Amino acid sequence: MIFLKTKQYQAIHISFYFIDKIESDAFLYRFLLARILTSYTETYMSKQALTKKLNALYGMFITNHVFVLKDYHVMRFNFVFPNPDILGDAEMMDDIINIIQEMFFNRPIFKQSIFDEAKRYTLNEIESKKDHKFAYAKERLLGHIFLDHPYGKPITGTLNEATSVSLTETYDYYQNYFSNNMLKIYVSGDISKSLEEKLSVFKTYEKASNFEPILLDHMHQSIQNYEEFIPMGQAYIFFAYYLNIQRNDPKYITSLLVNMLIAGYPESILYKLLRETYFLAYDVDSKYEHERSYLILYAGVNTDNRKLAYNV
Repeated sequence: MIFLKTKQYQAIHISFYFIDKIESDAFLYRFLLARILTSYTETYMSKQALTKKLNALYGMFITNHVFVLKDYHVMRFNFVFPNPDILGDAEMMDDIINIIQEMFFNRPIFKQSIFDEAKRYTLNEIESKKDHKFAYAKERLLGHIFLDHPYGKPITGTLNEATSVSLTETYDYYQNYFSNNMLKIYVSGDISKSLEEKLSVFKTYEKASNFEPILLDHMHQSIQNYEEFIPMGQAYIFFAYYLNIQRNDPKYITSLLVNMLIAGYPESILYKLLRETYFLAYDVDSKYEHERSYLILYAGVNTDNRKLAYNV
């Protein structure tokens, strides 16, 4: 457990990172759990009751983020609340600790109504992906690059998986897999000694694990071109280049600079060429995703100009 002490903020942030190796068949369960676990606890048995309690704790709020990083699938939960020492509320931290313990650890089987709501949310998220054009295009790009590799699978799981998943299966994953995840906890803020002592109760929950690296042997090695047409009135163009330079490579900093020079900021080559010279693009960007070994260039253009912009 790491305490990042700073007097810069009057709020306390507690971040829980539940980390597991990447497994394609676990994506859906973890996406569901991120919503289920933060919806209620044994003391506050509905979303309404939990929300009311969080408001009473001076507007405390909870966020969650599910993502893949290199060999890991990460579920991050962040709790933000005013510093109890400033408020002079001696019982506040006891309530917060209790909520967090009930939220993540030793939970009985989930409420059917909460599971059903999380499942509906997930199905809607999957079925509405084409309404979020850029995210959909990026997801399709990764699917074409990585094929059956976990990197090519949507973080939500698939529609077929979400349609058929059951409460029993999800709770079984929570008990046998999620509960055994590597867990890292970070606390930041103006942390007094007494506050640190109280929060140290979470040290007993931290776990460490070693995962075997995932081999990137599924991507295309030759030039591939793909087009997909959906009604959107504009076009997104992605170029993806296999660039196997890891953080410990002497060329890593060079690769970051190249990424910036190509299309990473308003004075970059492609940005000026496509926007200011040819007036073909309204959005240009570049990102080196070193954890996936890919440099990805992007331009958003008018549909009528997509072929010209692609050739440029």
